[in-house]
Amino acid sequence: MQWQATPDVMLYANRSEGFRSGGFSIRGTLSEQQASQTNCGVVGGCRNNNFLSFLPETNTSYEAGLKTRFLNRAVTFNAAGFINNIDNFQQSQVVVTPNYGPGTNTYVVSFPKVQIKGLEFELDLDFGKMTESMEGLSLSGSLGIQDAKVKDGRVNGQTASIGAGAQAGAPGTTANFTGVQLQRVPKNNFTLRGSYVRDLSDDAKLSLTVGYSWIDSFSLGTFGTLNDIQPSYGLLDASATLNYKGYFLRVAGKNLTDKAYRTQSLPTVFFQGWAAPATVTVSVGAKF
Repeated sequence: MQWQATPDVMLYANRSEGFRSGGFSIRGTLSEQQASQTNCGVVGGCRNNNFLSFLPETNTSYEAGLKTRFLNRAVTFNAAGFINNIDNFQQSQVVVTPNYGPGTNTYVVSFPKVQIKGLEFELDLDFGKMTESMEGLSLSGSLGIQDAKVKDGRVNGQTASIGAGAQAGAPGTTANFTGVQLQRVPKNNFTLRGSYVRDLSDDAKLSLTVGYSWIDSFSLGTFGTLNDIQPSYGLLDASATLNYKGYFLRVAGKNLTDKAYRTQSLPTVFFQGWAAPATVTVSVGAKF
């Protein structure tokens, strides 16, 4: 549903349904059929064990918000709230398999019930439309607030790393992820960005941008049912571009404060991946 309340204010609400197919783990090794593994249980009695397949995931989402523009479109403000109710949420689980295959097995488990809800805000300011003396200057910002809950996270313990040394659980066990943080879903995040464009002459133009983004602490994975938390961090980037006729010179920098943070983790095998350090690039180009 959508309502144009005024020429500058639009309200909307929608409900949608999504579907992700079930399937088979492409990194599954059928280690559960080996007598030496904890989730086999009985020597010679686990040949029919097969935990490669996983269920389809369904999502029902609700969203409502508003989109606005004011002061001759110099100010843009948007806000939205949403709720996602997800059934059979697909989540990978890496278990250790001593003396078998590559040493690990990856299952895809299905959490029965997950809910993600939150708020999003966006604000854009074009100062050039407010006063000629500030032409070319613009600022923007965004804020996200999320609350992600595993409302029912009970799965077969034989497909989760709840055994000794991050091995799979024994037959008859249950792994309960209820209340565990959902992976890669921070509670809060925001971005601030400014840009300035100035004509130096009929043939030359200078463009400057600077941005700062901050992300709250979040889970990168689990060791059993314990979260591996990446602490919050902020990133600064900037660029300057000089255009002259059909040529340009650009100097850009990312992660200028040289912040060290992780981008991936497999806690069961103590593997971590780290982001790039401070990086500066210089580009020269021509347009024909």
